[in-house]
Amino acid sequence: MLTRLYIENVAVIEKISVEFTAGFNVLTGETGAGKSIIIDSINAVLGTRTSKELVRTGAKKALISAVFEPIPDSTAAVLERLGFSCEDGQLLLSRELTADGRNTCKVCGMPATVSMLREIGQTLLDIHGQNDNHLLLSVDQHLHILDSFGDLAPLLADYRTNYEKGLAIKKELSALSTDEAEKNRRLDLLGFQIKELEAAALTPGEEEELLAKRDIYKNSEEIAENMAAARTLISGTDEGEGALSLLSSLSDVMGNIKRYYPELERASGIVRDFYYELEELNGEIESLAEAVEFDPREQDRVESRLDQLFRLKKKYGNSVEEMLQYYDRISEEMNGIEHADERIAQLQEQRRQNLLVLKEKATRLSDARKKAAARFEKLLMEELTFLDMPSARFEIHIDNDHFGPNGADRVEFFISTNAGEPPKPMAKVASGGELARIMLSIENVLADHGGVGTMIFDEVDTGVSGRAGYKIGLKLRQVSRGRQVLCITHLAPIAALGQNHIRIEKQEKDGRTFTAALTLSGEERVREIARITTGENITEAALAGAREMLEAGCNIE
Repeated sequence: MLTRLYIENVAVIEKISVEFTAGFNVLTGETGAGKSIIIDSINAVLGTRTSKELVRTGAKKALISAVFEPIPDSTAAVLERLGFSCEDGQLLLSRELTADGRNTCKVCGMPATVSMLREIGQTLLDIHGQNDNHLLLSVDQHLHILDSFGDLAPLLADYRTNYEKGLAIKKELSALSTDEAEKNRRLDLLGFQIKELEAAALTPGEEEELLAKRDIYKNSEEIAENMAAARTLISGTDEGEGALSLLSSLSDVMGNIKRYYPELERASGIVRDFYYELEELNGEIESLAEAVEFDPREQDRVESRLDQLFRLKKKYGNSVEEMLQYYDRISEEMNGIEHADERIAQLQEQRRQNLLVLKEKATRLSDARKKAAARFEKLLMEELTFLDMPSARFEIHIDNDHFGPNGADRVEFFISTNAGEPPKPMAKVASGGELARIMLSIENVLADHGGVGTMIFDEVDTGVSGRAGYKIGLKLRQVSRGRQVLCITHLAPIAALGQNHIRIEKQEKDGRTFTAALTLSGEERVREIARITTGENITEAALAGAREMLEAGCNIE
């Protein structure tokens, strides 16, 4: 869960540190106090896209850090895969934003990327705002919600494996089913290229050998001169001794000395070995010198072959090896085209078999969705009844559609919020306040089906008041039994049910606006509940009502 959030130089926030607890945390404050900045900051440190405009005016950079503990198993698995190690069971995420738009991200003090923060954040926390309520109006979301509730990911993955196999078969069939004229044109081109490459008789490593030969031919005169000089230095001339003769004389001298100094036996042996090695080297140089004979015809052959390889590389690859690989590919393609009719017959049979399997997998998935839908409808109706929507009727319509990546089903939520009215598509019926309650109900139904350890509800009470707001508060309190809940609210009945109450308020100093976060208790909290109820003119009656609401909230288990 999120235990601490530190924000520095973000919008109107100069520097605040907010402590959160387990259970139900509520955040209250006047409109414009900075509550939304808290959410923006959490989003930023969890890797969502942000803007340099978030940096406080006049500041060079903004810093946001968040501490989570304990670390969930799902998060630990992601951290291990990404190569991060967090000691003492705490996960520290931080993100620094500069005024010129640069980011510096860290995970437990180690450098990270924004995408890494996002991947880790998805396992830690969900934020639900007013815009998320409107996601319920998207039919695509209905299918995702139902599959999440039914734990249908394995069935869906099994179906998708076969669906993607079918797409690959269809793609290959389409490629082979070209018109005859196009097929003949392709065969002519491939035949020409194959003949040209076969006539070239390419050999791996050939170009490197030719380049080495050309280099020798270009420098043959210099090579011959240096070899002659080396042989002279080794063998000597009539006018002077060479290295071999000098080493021979040195070996004789060392032989004489070692008779008196046996400890020079090793040194004498080294001189003798030098002599033999130099003699062998002289023979090798002599052999090479005889081989280096300038042959204009051979040089022309080398140049001609290199020119041929250069022209072929412009068409078929950057090296002999790449051209050989290209030859293998086009030979395989030509063979495939020549035997296309046989391959088409094979693919058509594979397609037929794939459709049979796909239909069976889609049916299994559809049946599982129908069973999950029946359970989901029953549980959601119980939730809606609790949230003061007893006349609501909720139905999940599953219609058979064409095969797609998610199966052959089209799933849509239908609802009626008034007695006697038949259920209609949710987008045509539900108001903003009703959507908020429906979303909360869905979240509660999904609570036992995976999910993250912390949920944030940003003004989930929009469009509701009175008893309905109190019921929403009770439901949030109920959800918080299994996970941490943070809720930004403007309703006193919800705020009074919080187990940790944080007030976000604006302050002014030296002509600048600052945001502060205050954890409330005792009379401070009583006055805040009263302020939410009646505004700034707080009466004794409002204070008494606030105490009554808080007392009632304390008595809820």
